[in-house]
This record gives sequence, structure tokens and C-alpha cells, in this order.
Amino acid sequence: MMYVVEIDGIEVFVDLIHAGNHETGLDPFFEVNAGTDWEGIPLPLTAEEAEEAILWVIRNYEHEVYQ
Repeated sequence: MMYVVEIDGIEVFVDLIHAGNHETGLDPFFEVNAGTDWEGIPLPLTAEEAEEAILWVIRNYEHEVYQ
């Protein structure tokens, strides 16, 4: 499942690689990438921005990222 989150005006793509499970304590696993500029050059993404995007997805789609 892929989610698109806007962080500081940048499109951030958050791919759910593996769903988590509350009962077993397994956290979901994500891959996070920023969009590109008009020339196709990947935009830089800080660890804090990536974490913010992941937390947004978990808050808004918890029913999808946890089994």
C-alpha cells in the first residue's frame, strides 16, 4: 500500500512494506521517498521529515497499517 503525504510542500511517498500487529508488538515497516523536482532530481528528505510522514500515515490509516 502506498500513501502520499505533503511535508513542507514536498510530496513524500510512504510505502507500507509490512503491516504491524498490536497483539505481538510488531511494528509496521515503511519505505519513504521524496518526490522529484521539475528536472527529475530527487528532493532531499531529512530523517525527521520521513518520521513525520510515517507518523501521519499511522495516525490516519492505523486500521490499514496494523493487522
